[in-house]
Order: sequence, then structure tokens, then C-alpha cells
Amino acid sequence: MNALLDHFQLTLLIGGALFWWLQKRLQESRQHRSLEALREAEPFLAIEEAARAPGYRGGAGPPPRPLALPPRREPAYVAEAAREQAQALKHQQDLAAHLRLLLDTKATTTGGAAATRARLAAKDQAPLPPAAPLASLREILRHPAAIRRAVALREILDPPLSLR
Repeated sequence: MNALLDHFQLTLLIGGALFWWLQKRLQESRQHRSLEALREAEPFLAIEEAARAPGYRGGAGPPPRPLALPPRREPAYVAEAAREQAQALKHQQDLAAHLRLLLDTKATTTGGAAATRARLAAKDQAPLPPAAPLASLREILRHPAAIRRAVALREILDPPLSLR
């Protein structure tokens, strides 16, 4: 085994030559078989050539009828794919109809960008509890606007995240 591994290139060369020789033998045997099959079919080829000659009327009867093929059926996966595609199309149409409904509702209920800005400004200017030194933290943070202000002040006044 060590001799094979020590002379790996020589082993590959011998293996390649053996492979080439086997391929050549296989090809020759295939050619030989095809020649034998051709020799066996020679009588039939002569009959075929005679039948192809113009004016040949083979038998006395009418020409043979063509074979009727059975009706072709679609595989089950084709029907399943068509059904899935129809479901997907219906789902897309339903979503498009829902989106149109939402857009129509939004157009009638909102007054555009100006109304939205006014609503947001009114929400942000909700009355805050008076700044009294006696008020507890719980009372101050009951209002959503106060909580938003506390979070914003914390983000602004705390040191940056990279320095924490």
C-alpha cells in the first residue's frame, strides 16, 4: 500500500491507461453489435425500400386505419397548481377591494394633511398637570403627554449610548 501512495502519479497514469483501454473495448463491442443488428435487418430494409417505391400498392385491401390514441389526461399536480393559482388570485382581488375601501374611508374621514397636523398638535398640547413641588411622581406620570416629555428629556439629557 505504501508503494502505491509513494508513487501516486505513476498509479494514476496506469489507472488512466486501463480506463482508456476499457472504454475503447466497450466502444468496439457496441459497433460490432450494431453491425450485426444491421445485417439481421437487411431483408426487412429491402422490403421497406420496395414499399417506398412510387406506384407500390402493397396489399389488395384498403390502407390501414391510423391508431386511435387514448385521451390525454392532465397530471394531478397541474390541476392542483391551477387551483392554488385561482385561490391566490381571489385573495389578491379581496385585498385590493379591502384597500380601496380603506382608502375611501380615509379620504372621507380625514381632512387631509392639515387636519392631521392639527389633530396631532391638539393631542400633544393636552393640559399637563401643574408643576407643583408637592405632587408625587405617580400623579405626574398619569398623563400620557407627561410620560412622552419625560422619555424625551431622558434621551436628551442622558449621556450618549456609546459612553454608558
